[in-house]
Amino acid sequence: MSWFSFFKRNKTTFQHDSQQNHEDVVMSSAPVNDLEFVDISKTIFATNPVQLAKDVDVYSRSIVEAKGKKFTFPLCPGIWDYSRMGYIIPAWTDIRIKANKAGSIVLIGGNNKSTPFSNPYPMDFNIIDGYVNFNGTIPNAWNIPSPWKIFTKRKNISALLLPAFYHSSPEIFENLYIVPGVVDYDSFHVMNFICAIKNKCELTIRAGEPLLHFIPFVNSDIVCGYGPTSPEQEAECNYDPVVHQKQFYRKKQQIKKSYELNEEE
Repeated sequence: MSWFSFFKRNKTTFQHDSQQNHEDVVMSSAPVNDLEFVDISKTIFATNPVQLAKDVDVYSRSIVEAKGKKFTFPLCPGIWDYSRMGYIIPAWTDIRIKANKAGSIVLIGGNNKSTPFSNPYPMDFNIIDGYVNFNGTIPNAWNIPSPWKIFTKRKNISALLLPAFYHSSPEIFENLYIVPGVVDYDSFHVMNFICAIKNKCELTIRAGEPLLHFIPFVNSDIVCGYGPTSPEQEAECNYDPVVHQKQFYRKKQQIKKSYELNEEE
């Protein structure tokens, strides 16, 4: 299904009512994406598209295997499951960062000074004051606007926008504090890369490198409680033979989460 099929539904037409009704029936039966990533620059959706997180290798895999060791990351089902949830947003262009005691600068693009992307701009540092230790740099925060806009026809979908902890190069995290957040995409469509530069550095994030981890969730009310175990809970924690089966979580729980990604026709 095309991302923009909803324009077809709203198009003015002078066809006979019966024909129009037939078209409405056909359109209403077509599947609708829960979320749509829209490239307003119209330049990166083919070259640096949004990817399923499960299709992007964990960064450490190549490092570990190059040392002749076994890649044991998946043995912890919690972190393995998290690394495969949702979607990875690659860098849409080269992002060049330089910082020292005199200040910092963030530039985008390659050798060409003109790009179809919005330029980075400094943010009010008070937003994240107290969260970052700076080593020889002036406290700062930068907003790097993304060309991706997110649309949804469902009113209860939100998303965690996080650093791509397991997919990005450690060099990025050594030098940047990437600000996580939650966004409701009912009537808001922006997705930006916000960071603070922690150290003196000259860092280049290349176009296509994993940058952000986008995890959607259904925004519904949840009520929690806490306290000591009941006899039933204690029995399940200590004696339930099913829960204590070898590889129980991996075999019974991990497969429940599912994400899909449809390309524009």
